[in-house]
Amino acid sequence: MQKTICKELLELYNTHFKLDLLIESFRVIGYGLGTLLSVVFFSMGAISITSLGACLKSFGSLQTTYDLFLNNLNSMQESYLFFNDYLAFMKVKEGPPQNCHTADTFDSVAAEHLSFKYPNQTKNALHDISFSVKQGEKIAIVGENGSGKTTLCKILANLYSPTGKILWNGLPYNRCSVSALFQDYVKYCATVKLNVVLSDIKNIDKDAQISKILSENGLGKLPLDLKLGKELDGTELSEGQWQRLALSRAEFPNSEILIFDEPTAAVDAVAERELFEKLISNSDGKTLFLVTHRIGSARLADRIIVLEHGKIAETGTHEQLMSNRGKYYEMFNAQAKWYA
Repeated sequence: MQKTICKELLELYNTHFKLDLLIESFRVIGYGLGTLLSVVFFSMGAISITSLGACLKSFGSLQTTYDLFLNNLNSMQESYLFFNDYLAFMKVKEGPPQNCHTADTFDSVAAEHLSFKYPNQTKNALHDISFSVKQGEKIAIVGENGSGKTTLCKILANLYSPTGKILWNGLPYNRCSVSALFQDYVKYCATVKLNVVLSDIKNIDKDAQISKILSENGLGKLPLDLKLGKELDGTELSEGQWQRLALSRAEFPNSEILIFDEPTAAVDAVAERELFEKLISNSDGKTLFLVTHRIGSARLADRIIVLEHGKIAETGTHEQLMSNRGKYYEMFNAQAKWYA
């Protein structure tokens, strides 16, 4: 897969170079030839000085048109390569993964010696990660920027393929019972209702459930048929409202595992704590992974996993980690100073 991606990128760069070279050639040859002919005609007395100036200006405008045309060809070539990826994606057969385990059989999920390296990188983003989580546990994942929090979440959502194993009751992990909300969520130009049900489109008619989830996330006043996004001449929400809407979308399916990677980054600390409390109370019986930069919110979790440089630095409850006086203790006190 990595070789294929690199090959496509190389082809794209080669195409860009050739087209850029072609554009520059047209510019030099076209403008040079036009200027030369104009000067020759002027020297022969075939055109006046005014006509010469007009010709030179026209050649400049014509050259701009050439540039625009060739740049459009360049963009079309690039779009064509990405469109091929889209066609390949659309050919993938829809349907749940095999050996999908339901809530009745889910007792624990375990990570065993997980490691992951991004393409063309020499250093692992995650290294030898192991932990076990029981059904219904609420886990907070904390750490500094670049510690591997988002990477771990995407592995748990089965979006990345690491070395090592993720086991569900001792069996291979699959994503059919997982919902996730990441930092780079999408703002869909559609109705409020569609923004929620896109995560479980077969339940599009469950208006009461949709309204309930929106209300729990502070969006109860938004009509379900309200159009969103300037492309539809619809309403533009604030960043906090878009984030709450994405949060509602993640909660809508009846998933066994919920993964929230900084779901409240666009709201203040008080609103974040309130939302986290609602998430925990509304996810009774479900396993919850919460990533947050605000260490104080991690206290709401049953257990905290602290990542540092792609490894688990320590794990435990808030009280245990404060007693250890390790990385968590350092991060907690560093943030506490801002509120003292």
